[in-house]
Amino acid sequence: MISAKDIVDEINKKLRDTWTDYEWENGKDVFIKRGWFGRLKFITERYESAGWVVKKRAELSSSGVHEFYMNFTNPMSFGQSPPEIRDTGVRLK
Repeated sequence: MISAKDIVDEINKKLRDTWTDYEWENGKDVFIKRGWFGRLKFITERYESAGWVVKKRAELSSSGVHEFYMNFTNPMSFGQSPPEIRDTGVRLK
């Protein structure tokens, strides 16, 4: 079973990557793997307390495949963001 720390490490890697203008306006999507489901509430709360707006989204394709995403948005402009939010602000031991 994957640990919450491993999930946060993976999310942080994605959030630290370069953001497009579209992502800055609409948030950055992170694909939710099935093994993450039991820890999403805990992880979402950590990001929200660090200043992120986190939304979960489900998509269903015409072939019946379900895909789940977390969308992360920083409510401030990048220049106004404190460094700890620019660096995600979330760490688990």
